[in-house]
Amino acid sequence: SASQTVNQRYLVKIPDDYPLEKAGPIFCAAITMYSPLNHWKVKEGGKKVGIIGIGGLGQFGVRLAKAMGNEVTAISTSPNKEESAKAAGADKFVVSTDPDSMKTGEGSLDLILNTVSASHQLNHYLPLLRKDGTLVQLGLVLTDHQVQQFPLMMKRIRIAGSLIG
Repeated sequence: SASQTVNQRYLVKIPDDYPLEKAGPIFCAAITMYSPLNHWKVKEGGKKVGIIGIGGLGQFGVRLAKAMGNEVTAISTSPNKEESAKAAGADKFVVSTDPDSMKTGEGSLDLILNTVSASHQLNHYLPLLRKDGTLVQLGLVLTDHQVQQFPLMMKRIRIAGSLIG
């Protein structure tokens, strides 16, 4: 078909001078991050949101969560990402490979969006969540995660997943 009818609320005007080959990846990353922020009710602001992985997807997550009025903590294995994370809008930065840095973020987050698709253990990040907090896995990891049940039970922590929009 040469045309399609779509409800106008799902349309976004791409500026004439914006390269179409760049629009698709931007929309994909944006909806991938927006969907869990909306679903876990941080769109209204006032929450504490952590973003694990400060690559392209993580940068979108930091920007969106901050624009929604949340306090944002960027979480990375690399201290070299702090400057770019703060430039994107992160209020705080935690180096996940530094035990002292992880300790400063303990029990501080309502929601964590995990964009990392490399093999890693979710248990490492659970202490950052508050009671009733949620860790949402966005990066696809094909190896098994071991999850300790006791922290989940004591703080009613949830682990969930989310796909593209």
